[in-house]
Amino acid sequence: MLTDTLALLSRSQISTWNKAKSFLNQLQLHFSPPNLDFRSRDIAQSRMGEGDGPGGRMKEAAEESTKSAVAAVEESAKSAAKVVEEAVQMTAEKVKETLSSNQESEAEL
Repeated sequence: MLTDTLALLSRSQISTWNKAKSFLNQLQLHFSPPNLDFRSRDIAQSRMGEGDGPGGRMKEAAEESTKSAVAAVEESAKSAAKVVEEAVQMTAEKVKETLSSNQESEAEL
């Protein structure tokens, strides 16, 4: 790698100072590559199981969402039960009316 870099730098048209800076930069990149982890610090920590980063916050948000969903389902069930109860009462009244009108018509015959 060193000979390739030196050969490239000797053929280029840049100044000696720029050649030296480029060579040192190449060496630095070779021995200590850049950190390509662009995630925020708390995300990286939560991936390693440290801290209460976004994973903990997501868990809390999911729990809150679940609680509100359960409450909504309970309210829906109560309103559905009320509607069904009213429908059953109306049907029972209609059946009573029908039976009483049938009995009256049979009595007239």
